[in-house]
Amino acid sequence: MEIGGRTVKAEHRRIVGVDLYYVREIRWAYWSMDSAIGKLLKTHGMDKCSFKKVYTPARPSVDLSEGPSDNSGYPLRRVVGGILYIAVAGRPDISFAIARLARFTAAPTAAAVAEAKHLLKYLAATQFEGLLYSPETESQYKSLYRSVLAAGGRDIEKSDTLTFTDADFAGCALTLRSTSGSIVLFRSFPIAWSSKRQALRAHSTCQSEIQGQNDTVELLKSLGFLHLFVGDPEDEFFDATEELPPVLADNTSAIHVAQAEMATKRTKHYMLRYQKVKDWGKAFSHVETGLNLGDQFTKILSADKYVQLLNPWLGISSKSSNKKNKKTDSTEGKSSSSLSHPDASSASVLLTLLGDLEVRALAFY
Repeated sequence: MEIGGRTVKAEHRRIVGVDLYYVREIRWAYWSMDSAIGKLLKTHGMDKCSFKKVYTPARPSVDLSEGPSDNSGYPLRRVVGGILYIAVAGRPDISFAIARLARFTAAPTAAAVAEAKHLLKYLAATQFEGLLYSPETESQYKSLYRSVLAAGGRDIEKSDTLTFTDADFAGCALTLRSTSGSIVLFRSFPIAWSSKRQALRAHSTCQSEIQGQNDTVELLKSLGFLHLFVGDPEDEFFDATEELPPVLADNTSAIHVAQAEMATKRTKHYMLRYQKVKDWGKAFSHVETGLNLGDQFTKILSADKYVQLLNPWLGISSKSSNKKNKKTDSTEGKSSSSLSHPDASSASVLLTLLGDLEVRALAFY
């Protein structure tokens, strides 16, 4: 395998559909779902089909709740189950699309079936995309967010773990509930992500953002391995339960509410629900919407945004070399990189998680 002009031998481990390639000497790793995607496409007869490639996981103009019920017998529940595993294990870019589609497994509509086939086409077109780490991608990532953290009084050199949170106000057309999105990165490599419809109906953008921040705090506190990435475990006073990594949000009103000393008359009606956000208010800082990586977990983005998300500084890159002029349904984007293979969070850190990941993957089945 050739990486950065050097020929190296990469080690390989397979963990229930996930392929991990790593080279310890150059701190390089690649987390790929191409085997699981290939198996899924073959199961549903799409591995040898000829169809127009698509580069967005969902179509913003399609309302899955409208139209007639599906009577074709299409195995939507089985398709959704297979894609959910791929999304959870190593493809954060499809998290929102599959979470939205999963709501229609009990009563499929023709639009939902068509959207499932669209998502399978997207996976076929991006089969060899994967999570990537190298010192180069980490350097690009730190360069991009150094000033953002500095504005919040943080030093990115002391904050290897970074979290992004976002919310889409009343994004669900059926329930008018908002959608929360979160992603946790370690040295530019995604280690956890979530896209979920909020349990409570928000009555303002600020309220939906506060609830999204609450969901992000819940995600961070639920990660049993977060202590590996936060704080200094060698410090005798270190307690992982009392630490959160920096959390970046793009709604200044929600940040101000989270960091306020006390609830005002205008906010106390929902601050009672989201006291947890206020308890961790010091962890939140502002980031511009264009740099908020949580945006992809709350709504359908345009094609050019998904091309941007495949940039190596996010930790998602491709083994394919023929991605130069990619046409989409509505726009045309260009791949920013032609990397020939992977680079992921530090390989040694990934290996410490392999046992836990394997147990969780087996539990999924």
